[in-house]
Amino acid sequence: MNQALVRTALKLNAAFSGISGLFLLFVPDLTGRLIGVGAPLALQALGLGLLIFSMDLLHQATRDKIAGWRVLYASAGDFIWVLGSILGVILWGSHLTAQ
Repeated sequence: MNQALVRTALKLNAAFSGISGLFLLFVPDLTGRLIGVGAPLALQALGLGLLIFSMDLLHQATRDKIAGWRVLYASAGDFIWVLGSILGVILWGSHLTAQ
């Protein structure tokens, strides 16, 4: 495993997840309008989860030696996020719109 490449990927993922989490947590109404979701409390909960995930990614990226299972865990978290987003739109899409 190329440690430098993995560190870069983890740090970029942490940055994107952290920025997204901050927007969802602190400006849920604006974020909701931009993405068409009228559920600010749900967006804030997602934002908090993303911030926790982001902090864990940053923690992983700054260790002396990165454990392979932690990288798989981060990848699984991303996969679950994407799968959950797709399922959420399919199952509850009509309840998420602001209209």
